[in-house]
Amino acid sequence: MEIVRHWSFVLLWTWFSCWSWRHLPLALGVVSYVVAIFFIGGRQRALAGVLHQACYGTLMSSTKIGATLGATLAGYPMLQSFTGYRLSHVVNHHGRFGDPQRDPDYLQYQRIGLCGQNLRRERLRKYLLTLAGPRSTLSYIAYLVRHRILHKEEASWERYVRIVGLLTIFVVAGATGWLGVLVAYWFVPLVTTQVWIGAIAELLEHYPLIETAPRVDIYMTWNRHYNPVERFLLGEEEGEGYHLVHHIFPRVPLWRLKEVDAILRRDPAYADLKRPRGLAALSTVFASLPGPEVESAATSA
Repeated sequence: MEIVRHWSFVLLWTWFSCWSWRHLPLALGVVSYVVAIFFIGGRQRALAGVLHQACYGTLMSSTKIGATLGATLAGYPMLQSFTGYRLSHVVNHHGRFGDPQRDPDYLQYQRIGLCGQNLRRERLRKYLLTLAGPRSTLSYIAYLVRHRILHKEEASWERYVRIVGLLTIFVVAGATGWLGVLVAYWFVPLVTTQVWIGAIAELLEHYPLIETAPRVDIYMTWNRHYNPVERFLLGEEEGEGYHLVHHIFPRVPLWRLKEVDAILRRDPAYADLKRPRGLAALSTVFASLPGPEVESAATSA
């Protein structure tokens, strides 16, 4: 089961890093910790993907069981609300896709200054170079808080359950001497590597197509491709890269998106669409933005 696999990976890296601190030289302990929070952040992002599936009712054949498991074992540990995620993503992003005033993803591109007059390579390069800095990190965290953690329309009972559950975990961890481990290996990657991986993943879903392309789903979303090694590094499931397929058929389970993509590729217009590939996927995004010569001409004008 996907949830078990992700949690096993998190626990394995936590154990290995803790073991390294105790039995290896300090420098190697530091290296093991940095590597651990990178991989844990990737699996936290993957758990957010589980919540995503649960909100669409595609995680399991039983939508009620899938929603319960997705919320309690994936969403709540990520501090994310099932109700908030469903409203912001399923209703507002998919339901109002491409609306510059109501699509949360489009609004986030605008908030970080990548739209309008800033729709150019130099601005994207500057954003990526400062992605791990406090301003960009806090901007993405604010996006998560606004739309998925403290959504204004979240059911009061769900917020109560989440708060009580979080407090219980902190109390138990403190009483058993595991609070430091909890903070270091869960909450540190939650506000660092998970945020950075998530921010880049968001770019590779719709940017800059959501602003520059014709107002048709097929042209406003990227399908991206990672090989097994790259998926392992980033914590991505195989079907997660078929984001365009997901937008066209949002009720298709993740594991069947590749099959649907193969069918869609029989259509020449679909088959001709560009696909960001591998760890160099951002190069495709850069190529779709105005180059230096266009920027210089615009400045001169």
